[in-house]
Amino acid sequence: MAVISAIYPVMQGETVGVTLFGNARWTAETMDFDVNAVALSAIKEALNRDVKLVNGNEVGLVQKIEKFSLSAGTATNELKQKLIALGLELQVDLIALVQTTRAHDWIGRTNQYVEGFGHYSRHRNAAYGVFLLRIFDCKAGKFTRDATVTQAQMLPGVEWHNNWKDYTPEEQRVILRGLGSMVQEGMPALLSQAGLSDTKVAPRSLSSSLLSFGRSEPHSYVPQGNQIDIPAGVSLKVARLAVLAGFKERDWTVITDTDEQVIGRYRKGKKEAGCSVTFQERRIILVPEGCEIQADGKRVPTEYRRWQNNLKESIVEELLKSPADGEP
Repeated sequence: MAVISAIYPVMQGETVGVTLFGNARWTAETMDFDVNAVALSAIKEALNRDVKLVNGNEVGLVQKIEKFSLSAGTATNELKQKLIALGLELQVDLIALVQTTRAHDWIGRTNQYVEGFGHYSRHRNAAYGVFLLRIFDCKAGKFTRDATVTQAQMLPGVEWHNNWKDYTPEEQRVILRGLGSMVQEGMPALLSQAGLSDTKVAPRSLSSSLLSFGRSEPHSYVPQGNQIDIPAGVSLKVARLAVLAGFKERDWTVITDTDEQVIGRYRKGKKEAGCSVTFQERRIILVPEGCEIQADGKRVPTEYRRWQNNLKESIVEELLKSPADGEP
């Protein structure tokens, strides 16, 4: 099998207003964001079999999908012939073709359509993507099955603008890094739906869908757990500065500051929270702790989850805004 990422590399901007007159769109070539390279990296990590990975740019398969009512059996004759030829060249029986498509507006729950990937704005701002995977049988000369995944992730500190060039450099960094994170999460979900990965991505429960009905539902930009990935291009030095800025933003006191470790404390009355931060390759590791100081001076361990979550949120925001190496 071969997997070809042929996502059309043009970012979309879409804002949905209260009335039709409030809607607006823009498109922009993503010169600073190779969506297919990011997708292939995520696919490589999630696959449960040995396959050939191909960037669609290199084989002439990156193209805008004009007809969005695609089913597993439909394809233009030109596309079929290209895939058959590639199957022979790559010596594979099946080709999994990854593209983007169109979906009803599941983020703002409106009657509009959302397509491709990019920045969505309606009450909230989100990075989004509508990803399509189709399996092509090279011998039979047809698509046999498909899968679609919609993804959205909140964007902190970003406002809507009518043109990509009107976004500040900081806003552009946040959007592109949000898109990268969203693609990395979307590809395993897409492979799981298509039965190409052992990683099972659980669908949303009916109760959570009903509870969120009528509201935007992009997930948080803050990861679960106590590990934070350092965005591509951001050096360890800059990541460490982002951690220090996060402590400062939340009024924590830094008591240890070395290249290997940063430790902060936050105290309010008899309550004290601590967090030890270390750096591991491309990850930041947080070790939270907390205690309540009793009248006799005894320190009783306890959790201050809100304080710790606020600290993690500030660190992630600083990382999203931080310039990459060589950027101003």
